[in-house]
Amino acid sequence: MNELVAGAHRGFDDAVRALIGRRAETIVRGDETGTVFLDSLYSELVEARHHGQRSEHSTGVSYKSKPPVWIDASSLLHQIDRTVATWWRTRPDAADLSVTVTRLQLLVDYRWAPDDVAALQRMTHIIHGWVGSIHTLLGYAPAVKELTVPCPACGETYVVADSAGEQTRRYALQLTTIGAGCAACGETWEPAEYVTLAALIGAATPDGIVKEAA
Repeated sequence: MNELVAGAHRGFDDAVRALIGRRAETIVRGDETGTVFLDSLYSELVEARHHGQRSEHSTGVSYKSKPPVWIDASSLLHQIDRTVATWWRTRPDAADLSVTVTRLQLLVDYRWAPDDVAALQRMTHIIHGWVGSIHTLLGYAPAVKELTVPCPACGETYVVADSAGEQTRRYALQLTTIGAGCAACGETWEPAEYVTLAALIGAATPDGIVKEAA
């Protein structure tokens, strides 16, 4: 697997994990800090389809009352399932997993060729879009880190935003777990492109992103 294929495959793997992988979340109870593992975003979308919109309570996650089938969640789930089926057309024996989850795992394990780089990048972009849509739909708000450097695309460092009727200045470049973007020009970078973004702005690679040796 050459460097281009390896990089595209790594980005695709990261995107698939963001969609169907279990998620670690830190919880604090008094003086104690612990880690709990949550269901994947895809599993939560399946659950939410019949149980409504996510809301937070001190006892955990629950869902706001909705009709018997939540149309928005059902529509997004149908889009994901239908699209992934076009990527891996053979219906797998899913055993205890959903057919879509199994198809995505088979796609990750597939031996991709150099001619497949563009297809891998396109699928990665689509999956990141789904992850962002699920975050929005279920009420998740990924933590935002502001980058105090100019945007490498437009050169702007700050933007002026209206907050409760007041003009406030904030940094244009913003980084989250699901993507980075410039509020001034609209340029975006997916997590698979964080190494490239870090090089462009002369910053350290974000935590959790590992650059393979050449």
